Amino acid sequence: MTGGSLAAAQRPAQSSGRLRHDEPKPLRRTLLELGESLAARRLEEQLGRQLEQLRPVLQEHSSARSALSAPNWGRAQGPWPQLQRQLRSQERLNQTQTARGTTVHAGRPPPS
Repeated sequence: MTGGSLAAAQRPAQSSGRLRHDEPKPLRRTLLELGESLAARRLEEQLGRQLEQLRPVLQEHSSARSALSAPNWGRAQGPWPQLQRQLRSQERLNQTQTARGTTVHAGRPPPS
């Protein structure tokens, strides 16, 4: 044995005249906080893995959405871009013919 009596080993230790007891409430609170931290860390890791697995699917859906919306954008513009091109072409044709001294009236033969 290491010495001392059995009665002394069973008595609570004294520190500066006060009894020292390990209080279960602070220890329990600390263990609960550690458990919550561990659970939160595991959940965060799990969600991170799920996010990495879903990232290619998201990119695929984004590409498909872009491909589908491009033709719709053209339809939303209506015939206006085509009309603009026709007007610009007609203006250039008129300018060229004016420079040559001949004119065309919107695709019709000149008046006689």
